[in-house]
Amino acid sequence: MTIRRGVTALAGICLFFFTFAAASAASAPRVQEQALAMLDAGADTLVLARGRETADIRFTLPANITAREVRLVLAARPVEHGAGALELRVNGALAGAASDAPRGGLVIDAGLLRPGENILTLSLASADGAWIVDGRRSRLRLGFESARPLASLDEFETALAADFGGPRRISIDAGGHPDRLALEALAAQGTALRAGRTPLFGTTGADLRIRFDSNAGAAQRGPSVRLVQPETPDGIVEILITGRDAGETMAAARLFAARAFTGAGDSFDIAQALRAPSLGREADDSAAVSGLRGFAASAAPFGRNRGAAAAVAMAADDRIERDAGLSVLARAALATGEAWIYAWYGEHASNAPPQLHLLALGPQAAGERAVMSRAPAEMRAALRAADPAQGRRSWLRFGSAAYADEGEPLAQLAAAAPPTGVAAMFRDPAETDRWIAAFTAADGDQFAHAARSLARSDLWRALEGRAAVWSARGVTSYDYSLSGDGAGWAHQLSGLTPGPRNIALLLFILAFAFTLRAVLRRRVHRSSSL
Repeated sequence: MTIRRGVTALAGICLFFFTFAAASAASAPRVQEQALAMLDAGADTLVLARGRETADIRFTLPANITAREVRLVLAARPVEHGAGALELRVNGALAGAASDAPRGGLVIDAGLLRPGENILTLSLASADGAWIVDGRRSRLRLGFESARPLASLDEFETALAADFGGPRRISIDAGGHPDRLALEALAAQGTALRAGRTPLFGTTGADLRIRFDSNAGAAQRGPSVRLVQPETPDGIVEILITGRDAGETMAAARLFAARAFTGAGDSFDIAQALRAPSLGREADDSAAVSGLRGFAASAAPFGRNRGAAAAVAMAADDRIERDAGLSVLARAALATGEAWIYAWYGEHASNAPPQLHLLALGPQAAGERAVMSRAPAEMRAALRAADPAQGRRSWLRFGSAAYADEGEPLAQLAAAAPPTGVAAMFRDPAETDRWIAAFTAADGDQFAHAARSLARSDLWRALEGRAAVWSARGVTSYDYSLSGDGAGWAHQLSGLTPGPRNIALLLFILAFAFTLRAVLRRRVHRSSSL
């Protein structure tokens, strides 16, 4: 009896603490943080001085959240001693002296914020003052709670575009649908165009789920997009793209990717789509085609005519790799300005219609004959450079081995290198009017990390040349086409990967050259002696 009472008491205590922890987790506000430079592209470096005494930073909040904690961590310094204070105003109300804030940042009254647009104003307290603000290191941190579920597709669209408080991680899964890749690709582009940036795609921790249903039943009148209300305010928002058969579901996915939900309620159909504005901006179909630099700027020629002349091959093995490929495709749609709703989507590049421009995404793209049989030397050099077995990683192991502790595994040295990806864009040598582009990596794990970092950062804007290797450290371009005046040789030498074989070959050539030089000098010396 005593044991039974003890077990019962212990179970009650465990249940109490579990309930308390769950309640605490539910009541804890979600926290999001943004650099000022991400909120305002012109805020990388702000110089406040005579002639420009104020600077405004604008950001947006959705209507269904309540701000709880707001903090500004400012990285700023006075130009000279005695520059006076730097004041902060929020929507016109004085929030405090930002320059006198403690190390943890200036706490802002959450009641000063409002749904929609908000304005942070940094201003000089003295007309003779001068301050420099580092917008990349200065951060605005917002803790918030969902006050209610999203009421409509219009509100969902506004929340997705908000700087804080909207869905950030998107789960897209078409299951066993015969057009799975096309449906997921269209949904990824539609969410990116609404958000104005590349979201995180993945199932873990998702706060937005996009599902597809091709068995809507006779009650439904054609293709439709619906908002499914969560059971709780903090529940996962669901978008259901549906039709009575596979063809109608594909049509509904195109509606989601091509039309804005302005003024829409909890459903959106073809009749509403006829009156709805286009999503994104009109693509510039006259944009020049100039290798990776042009692709990063406008995704030309792939995005022209809403992707009608493009084939997208998702060369990935699993969900994580496909989500990473969707990130690159979403960033390409942002560069175009509109979704590629008429593109061909498939798993293998070899199945793509040969008359279409080909975009291959995923770690298996480097093994696709339709890509590699036409790939230029630059792409092959880039792949060698990014291969963990050689290239830059081998250079890291080779160079670091002299400084490694005895017995330290070289694999640990290689593991210190960041995930690396390879991008390439070139003309099909068999058909010069056709372009081929590829974004790949040495393996799936490399691609999953590298593709996300490329699609969600300024690395994208640094792409150029016929091929490039990228990682968190930066972008290295490969382009041998600049011939003449010795430039071609310089680029070809820069394309040599400094792996062990190339290093050994270089040392052999140098040794041979010095030996030959010594022999020739000896002969010249003997002949002069005679």
